[in-house]
Amino acid sequence: MKNKPQLSSEEIDKLFHFVQSKYVDFKDVQYEIVDHLATAIEEIQQKDPEVSFENALTQVYARFPVSGFANWVTKIKNEMDRKSRRQGWIWVKRFFGFGEVLITILLATVFILLVNYYGIFGVVGSLVAISAYLRFLQIYPPRRKKEWVSLKREYWVVFSYLDGFPLNFREPFLHPSLAALLILQISFHFVPQFILIPASLFLAWYCVVAYAATYIFPSWLAEEIDQKYTHLNIALS
Repeated sequence: MKNKPQLSSEEIDKLFHFVQSKYVDFKDVQYEIVDHLATAIEEIQQKDPEVSFENALTQVYARFPVSGFANWVTKIKNEMDRKSRRQGWIWVKRFFGFGEVLITILLATVFILLVNYYGIFGVVGSLVAISAYLRFLQIYPPRRKKEWVSLKREYWVVFSYLDGFPLNFREPFLHPSLAALLILQISFHFVPQFILIPASLFLAWYCVVAYAATYIFPSWLAEEIDQKYTHLNIALS
């Protein structure tokens, strides 16, 4: 609350307790709401300095209709989700250097050679290998998994990331029904190159990003959290 000098630290604490009493459990969401409430209270007190903190808070809360506060909390969470997704794609761009591009091309070349040589069996084999690789990422996540699972219960930004971005790069290939569907529907022995090349590049890129989303991006998320929520003492790095 460094930009809100009119409210004392005691009043800020009262705001946190107030927000917690409304069943807002995630600490970073509490902070976002407290920030908004503090701003609204100060606007009221600036117009009428005689208004007490308690009365100003009552006025602000009265602006919400029935279930309006809960809807506002949901809106804030959704906005944090959107920021998390945007940040994820920024990290993808940041992650891909020359080495990552080279690995992607080499992996795509392997897929192309397998399909050209083995036909449908190369397609199925490649998809099975990708599924096994993604399953490995799911079963053997970073060593700090327990720490992140614990923080997931306390901070929405962690919950949003762990249940969002990495899963987007794992779940589509972890369902047996996908492989069964491909085996039943693909009956050709020759795959056209105009389909094979871009598909192979995409799958290779997909595998590289899945690795980064599981092992690299969480540490970047920790840095972001440490910078934004230092006052909440979220020790991740």
